[in-house]
Amino acid sequence: RVWRVEISAPVEASTVVGEFAIAEPGGRRLRPADRQVAIGPEGGWTPAEVASGRDVVSLGSTILRTETAVAAVCALCVTFER
Repeated sequence: RVWRVEISAPVEASTVVGEFAIAEPGGRRLRPADRQVAIGPEGGWTPAEVASGRDVVSLGSTILRTETAVAAVCALCVTFER
C-alpha cells in the first residue's frame, strides 16, 4: 500500500527547515511530491525560518494544533497514494 510514515521527535528548527517544506498558512497546497513536512511550533515559524525553508505549504484555511497538523499531513500523504 503506502510507505511507513516516520514521525521524529522534536528537533531544533534550524536543523530541518532547509530540507523540508514548512507548514504555514498562506503556502501552496500540499502535493504528492511533498515527502517531508516540518510542522512548526504553536506560535508559528519566525520569518527567518520561513525564508530558509525549502518551500511553504498550507494545511488548510485554519491554524491547526501541532498534533492535529501531523495527522492532517499523514492523511493527505495516504490519500495521494491511492
